[in-house]
Amino acid sequence: MHLSFTSLWGMAFFKSKFFDAVNKVLVFSFLLSFVFGLLIEFAQGFLTTTRSADVSDILANVLGALLAIAMLNAYCNATKDIE
Repeated sequence: MHLSFTSLWGMAFFKSKFFDAVNKVLVFSFLLSFVFGLLIEFAQGFLTTTRSADVSDILANVLGALLAIAMLNAYCNATKDIE
């Protein structure tokens, strides 16, 4: 899930020209995905009675976000369209 979200956010930020550097897009996309994952885990742990928060879910979310960042970085290096 976070692989998809981070990739989509990164591509949207690239296309919007909101940031002036690739590194800023990658960092912001990762942080947005990370915070989103933490909020979901918080909601599962404290706002529901049928779900629970889990550290392994957070680690899986981070791994997915890092994979997306690696793919976006490879795309940027391959195309050199952004910068």
